[in-house]
Amino acid sequence: TNEEVLRKTGTDRALISTIHERQKGFFGHVMRKDGLERLAILGKVPGKRGRSRPRRRFIDFMSESLGISHIEAIRRSKDRHECIICHQRPL
Repeated sequence: TNEEVLRKTGTDRALISTIHERQKGFFGHVMRKDGLERLAILGKVPGKRGRSRPRRRFIDFMSESLGISHIEAIRRSKDRHECIICHQRPL
């Protein structure tokens, strides 16, 4: 079984780490482009918000998981070669 193979090789499943790495890569990719995806992540919807708790946005999740502000996350993602967001290990 998969469990036996993992035990024999001495490795663990790294699904969460893989997910975080891919989310960081996607975030950097979207922030470097000027398209609909970027507008969806950064944009605001006109009108009033309902009375319930505010929904978590993708940018909120990324800045929280990286431990930096929204502005800093966007600034760091601009340069692909020096983008620590895309090349950083998950927290």
